[in-house]
Amino acid sequence: MLKGRSMAKVITVAQQKGGVGKTTLVVQLAVAFAQIGMRTMVVDVDPQGSLTKWQKLRQDKGRDNPSLLAGSAWQADSMIKKSKDYDVVLVDCPPRADAKIAVALRASDLILLPCQPAAPDIWALDDTLGLTALHLSKLRVVLNRVPPRSSKAEQMIKELEERNLPISEVGLGNRAAFADSLAEGSGVAEAPRNSRAREEIRALANELLAY
Repeated sequence: MLKGRSMAKVITVAQQKGGVGKTTLVVQLAVAFAQIGMRTMVVDVDPQGSLTKWQKLRQDKGRDNPSLLAGSAWQADSMIKKSKDYDVVLVDCPPRADAKIAVALRASDLILLPCQPAAPDIWALDDTLGLTALHLSKLRVVLNRVPPRSSKAEQMIKELEERNLPISEVGLGNRAAFADSLAEGSGVAEAPRNSRAREEIRALANELLAY
């Protein structure tokens, strides 16, 4: 159990727009937390079931797993309660989320909104923010697939800052390793120490634990 906490830290990952790397972020954080010795539970309430498929692939390859519970969004609260003895619980919400995710949001200590530095992703934040309006103090926008030295990306990041949205200090670069490791049933936190992707996800995991 995390020092000073009697229950697990619950982190929900939500986004109205599909294709922003939501499930990839859950997978990578889950492995990163597990790698630093945290008892980690992942809760899959996305009907696509990508997280469940990843865990099955991981299990078939004989790798240690973060634990997993899967069900509908309406069941999120009960699954989170079942995970009270874990250190960290990560909830993967469905894309085009609606009122069904309200139970997960209420139970969360942190709500992560993955966002690529591109106009369509930033526009889609408005719909997600509408669902999370009662939980603004829990929000963190996590910049994902950030291209190196991109003036367009810098412009989009500035737009987010001007909207006074809380942005995590650590963002994730546009690295093939994140998606590639998911397809292999692994996570970049298990990569060699000189991996930039590994450094980024571990830094993000440590940042989130500090909130």
